[in-house]
Amino acid sequence: MDMQTIRTFIAIPVAVPVEMQDLINELRQEIGGSSNTIKWVDLSQLHFTLRFLGEIDASLVPAISRFLEEGVSGFYEKSVLLEGLGLFGPARSPRIIWVGLRGDDFFDRLKKSIDASLGALFPSGENQPFRPHLTIGRVKHAGDPVSLRNSIERFRKDFSATVSLNRIIFYQSILQKKGPLYSPLNTIILKQG
Repeated sequence: MDMQTIRTFIAIPVAVPVEMQDLINELRQEIGGSSNTIKWVDLSQLHFTLRFLGEIDASLVPAISRFLEEGVSGFYEKSVLLEGLGLFGPARSPRIIWVGLRGDDFFDRLKKSIDASLGALFPSGENQPFRPHLTIGRVKHAGDPVSLRNSIERFRKDFSATVSLNRIIFYQSILQKKGPLYSPLNTIILKQG
């Protein structure tokens, strides 16, 4: 029997306020006129990735869902402050445009709990340090990395907004030419506190 695999990840979806959406659109317009090629994330799909699972056997979805529900059962909905704007990647070839988060141990505690709950299925964890952020753009080609950095710097101080985090979603990511389609496999509503 053939194993069916699906590409998956665990995340907290984020609805950014209209004011921040407007700033992101202004940034897109400013950068759009340069020689930089950027694939912008659909604002309705913004999220904090908590764990990228990659290609998994589809038959594991119920077990992952159960372990995930156990792992986050002690967490409550929360408001956090999005703050700042930056780039990941080398200075000459940045790869990710991101919106940051003001320091809060909520994400570290949540990440550790999720990793521990999934340890029986995914014992190795992830190799990269965990830095919660919202990816708003992926740089495909940095034709003018200096102007890109200058634009990011000009907008950085304006990026500040409070958002509510009230659910965790186990997603299937279906890669398409126009961009990924995220299909929820399980949604866990965080407790109200």
